[in-house]
Amino acid sequence: MKRLSLLRRAMAAIMGLALTMNSSAAIKSLDSINGADFAAIRDSLPTFKGHDLRLEKCAISLISGESETVIVYLDKKARESDQKPIGVRLQPEAELSVEETRRILSQFKPRAHLQGSSLAPILEAARVFESRGFDLSPYKIELIREKMSYTVIFVDKDGEGGGLGAPGSRPGFEVELDTRDLRVIRSNFIR
Repeated sequence: MKRLSLLRRAMAAIMGLALTMNSSAAIKSLDSINGADFAAIRDSLPTFKGHDLRLEKCAISLISGESETVIVYLDKKARESDQKPIGVRLQPEAELSVEETRRILSQFKPRAHLQGSSLAPILEAARVFESRGFDLSPYKIELIREKMSYTVIFVDKDGEGGGLGAPGSRPGFEVELDTRDLRVIRSNFIR
């Protein structure tokens, strides 16, 4: 049986299909987020950096309220009663109090979620993607893992899957990273 290309396996992951190879080379979809939402999370990072909380241990949510966008960082390991959510308002950029962040969490449903452990590989891949002159906003970002690499895939958020190649009118792009040091192994357009 012919081995599927990484592109086909990545597209299968995007479409939500479970796909495994003969050995222990399972492909696992780790995260998926709209490019504009990811850019908002990235914009909140300078305000977050002053905290001792480790990003890879966080659950990150983006909440759009009545007139504001707030990024909330929660420690996944803390007990609920000990949770001290960190909220960052984007416009104007400001850190919110724990009480204000809890109020927003209780009143509004998050629009997007991201695991803190997914942040570093997506940040590195976004740097490569944007260096090609592309804007993240009209894209969906998918993070998958296979053996010793992450693959971050950028596809048109309005495109319809189901076929081969990049769905939608915008060019698809993928970046493969080494899991150990996030070194770029390869990057290419999806045809």
